[in-house]
Amino acid sequence: MKKVILSVSVMLVSLIAFAQGNVSKVNQYDSENSTSVTQSGMDNETNVDQDGHHNDANVDQDGTNLKAFVVQTGDKNDSNIDQTGYENKSTIKQDDSDNHASIEQKGDRRHGDGDDHGHGTSRYGDYGGYQGGENVAFIDQSGHDNDANIDQDGYKNDANITQSGRDGEAKIDQKGEKNEATIEQGGRDNEADINQDGNENKAEVFQLLGYDNESDIRQDGDNNYAKTTQYGDHQESDIFQSGDGNSATVVQSN
Repeated sequence: MKKVILSVSVMLVSLIAFAQGNVSKVNQYDSENSTSVTQSGMDNETNVDQDGHHNDANVDQDGTNLKAFVVQTGDKNDSNIDQTGYENKSTIKQDDSDNHASIEQKGDRRHGDGDDHGHGTSRYGDYGGYQGGENVAFIDQSGHDNDANIDQDGYKNDANITQSGRDGEAKIDQKGEKNEATIEQGGRDNEADINQDGNENKAEVFQLLGYDNESDIRQDGDNNYAKTTQYGDHQESDIFQSGDGNSATVVQSN
């Protein structure tokens, strides 16, 4: 009997040790690049590739099955990824120089059965011991002096930012479940901001060419749709949706 108990104990320890393994891979080429990776939890993965000079990457993971990927080519680019929760995925790709990208994906450890919305259980669900998870964030920047930020708090949100050109600013803030947001910018000095609070909202901003364009979309509710497309220079668009099932489309050109 003692031998059987000992064998089972050894087996359990081995399984736990295997399940808790985190993986981090860092590749750096050229000179004076910097990378910092901090991992806490189980089965998290980080991959960082830097090719150039004075690039900086920081990744902080605390959760289960978190994935973070950073690829930087050029000089003086910096990336920051902060992940908590379950099965969140972040990707940052930056080319050229002086671009800045930041992704934060939240998922708090579950304590009790209540939430701050007055419901009996968290509206984000309980995934791997965390409230929220399975969010996806993607940033792809090429050019100079672009700035992109994504903040996700909830479950199965999807955010994508693509910037080319220079001096662009893009920000996506998502809170809730299954929201989708996309920003694509080219040109110079363009700015876009999407804020979603609710479930299954969709927002898109396309500033493909031009100079000094600005677009803001705010969605507060469920199943709303908003799209802004801007061509030319000095365009400005603001969309605010409060409630459910609203739809708005704006096209500007000169």
